[in-house]
Parts: sequence; C-alpha cells; structure tokens
Amino acid sequence: MCVLFNVAAMMSQVAGNQDLDIDDGLKLSMKYFQLASGTFQFIKDHVVSVIPQGPTPDFTQDTLDALVALMLAQAQEVCFMKAAKDQMKDSVIAKVAAQTGDYYAAALKLMQKDQARPCWDKDWIPLVAAKQAGFLAIAHYYQSLVHKAVLEYGEELSHLKAATDLIVNSRKCFDTVHWPFRNTELAVQRAHESAKRDNDFIYHVVVPEAKKLAAIPRASLVKQVQPAFPLSHGFIELFHPLVPNPTSSCTIC
Repeated sequence: MCVLFNVAAMMSQVAGNQDLDIDDGLKLSMKYFQLASGTFQFIKDHVVSVIPQGPTPDFTQDTLDALVALMLAQAQEVCFMKAAKDQMKDSVIAKVAAQTGDYYAAALKLMQKDQARPCWDKDWIPLVAAKQAGFLAIAHYYQSLVHKAVLEYGEELSHLKAATDLIVNSRKCFDTVHWPFRNTELAVQRAHESAKRDNDFIYHVVVPEAKKLAAIPRASLVKQVQPAFPLSHGFIELFHPLVPNPTSSCTIC
C-alpha cells in the first residue's frame, strides 16, 4: 500500500516538474497527473479495504478522494495551458478553464473534510481556493471575448465584471508572491476598463446581471488512468510469499 501511494506521489512530482513551455512537457504532465489520480483511486478501491488495522490519516477515504480530485484538477489545468498555448478558439478556452475551476472546486470541498484537512501543508487549501476562483475568472474573460466578437457588448461587460470579482477573490485567498494569476489580473482589468469606457461613451447598452448570463459550457479533457501491473518490465515481487493473500490478490483485481 505504501509503495503504491509513493508511486502515485512520484507520478505527481514527475508531472509537476515537466517543462510546460513545450508540447512534450505538457503531454507528459497531463499523462502523469491522470496516472496519479488513477493510482490513488486504485488504492482507495482495492487496497485500503483489505488492510486489517485502521488507516493513517493519509489513507482515509476522504484524503484519497481529495488526492484523486486534486490530480485531475491539475491535469485539466495543463490542458488549459495547452489550449491557450495553441491559441484555440476563445469559446474552447473558456470551456476548458471553466471545467478547471470546477475540478478545483471539487478538490477544495474534499480537502476541507475533517479527516483530510490535517494532511495538507498550510498553503495548500488557500492555493486551491485561489485556483478555483482564478480559473473561473479566466473562463469569464474568454467568454467575454466570444460576446465581443459578435457585438454583444452588454454580455461582454457582464462577463468582465464577473471575471474582475473572481480575480479579486482569488488574490484574497492566496495573496503571496506565488499567486499564479498576475497576468490574468492585468488582462481582466484592462479589458474591463476598456469595455466599460466604450459602453459609457458609445454603445449605452444594458448590462445584464451576472446571474442572468447563460452558463459557460464545460469541457472535461481528463480522466483517471488506472495503473497497469506489473508497474515495470521485469518486475519481481520479492516479498510476495510474506504478504497475506487478500492484500496480494488486490494488485491483480
């Protein structure tokens, strides 16, 4: 069990250490975050239930659920980076960013459960909260560009207002030098000021309330990838004769 947990943790480290400025780095990062998510899910489904003693906090159902969700959120974030890097359509980037925010929202909810919360370093929950708000802000920003392209200036301005509010909330959650949305904050501020000025002096259209806007569609591009056994070619299980049959058999479920 500990070996599998460390394998999943190492996969997440490999994913996080890729060069995200190149396509190969983005692809490998997405691959390993999805593998990490699937491995944590495998531990939850097949391993924890056959351990005779009570699990330590890092092996509780709540913690493993949070890790599964967090790995998927990071994989989706890399998908957003790829979409933005490739300059896909604004509507596509908005969908990917919105789904990224949703995945971080799910991870945040799970990370704050009583059994899981003590497992995280103090900056983890604030950072995940900041990413939830930040990626939803990005989604609204790109959706504003969709409306601007078809001359729907009221909807454009409403999305930019929502993006502004969300980016402020994101900074409040994690106001450190490592806050990852500084460029987004600047882009949103400039776009909002420009759109508001144009509407005040030129268009004079009614700006709908954010709650009356159509929901931004979501695009999930990631999934859990279950580990394949053996984990490496030529693998020999040295301790197989010493492991109880129920624990051993779970690795081939």
